[in-house]
Amino acid sequence: MQQESMTEQKNLPLVEKTRLSDDVYLLGFEMPGAIQFRAGQFAMLRAAHSLDPFLRRPLAIFRQENHIVYFLMQVKGKGTKQLSSMQPGDTTDILLPLGNGFPDTEGDCLILAGGMGIAPVFSLLLSTEKPTLIYGARTESELFALDIIRETNSEFIISTDDGSTGEKGDVISVFSRLFPDFHGNILACGPDAMISSLRRATEGKNVRAFASLEARMACGVGACSGCAIRTKNGMKRVCRDGPVFDIAELIM
Repeated sequence: MQQESMTEQKNLPLVEKTRLSDDVYLLGFEMPGAIQFRAGQFAMLRAAHSLDPFLRRPLAIFRQENHIVYFLMQVKGKGTKQLSSMQPGDTTDILLPLGNGFPDTEGDCLILAGGMGIAPVFSLLLSTEKPTLIYGARTESELFALDIIRETNSEFIISTDDGSTGEKGDVISVFSRLFPDFHGNILACGPDAMISSLRRATEGKNVRAFASLEARMACGVGACSGCAIRTKNGMKRVCRDGPVFDIAELIM
């Protein structure tokens, strides 16, 4: 899987800001032109008015529409707090696109997303032929992107750990229960525990599974190796070699 286009550093104005919950936002930045990217690729962002914190924050590219690139973001610390406080017209220092995204697929395709893991896989709903999505969270209030997903007219299944809406159970248990004989492609993103469960659930089966890993990143370009993980093919940098990996390669 190769990067689709040259990475560029830009200062982009915020033009859309939607608050989806107490700490989750959909941010839209205006691009001078369309970018070429694959689902699963990401950007590094920071508020342009401040160098504290100095390091940019990694955010998956959620979607692109009419020269606006969107990011689904949950406030986790100082950097994302600054981004959440931006107002339309404020600019961000952004480096994009970064990393390697999901590969092209043929045949049946399941998309699995846990919590904020919907961000890297959302654009697959717009580019993959007849995908089925299983989108899960701990409880109904944490299904932040549900209304946006409905607008795509995609086939989807909702799951919640507590059964507050949709199928009861985590994403992988629902997948195993509803698709016990699935043969095809699985494209996934979610917490490490979800990806580890998916690896076990698909081991030895006729399935091609790829996962976008969630990891803390510093540079975003592979220079610092702060996001390195162990794989069957040695140490890999999530930002540079991933964030999308063949799940059979992972050691979890």
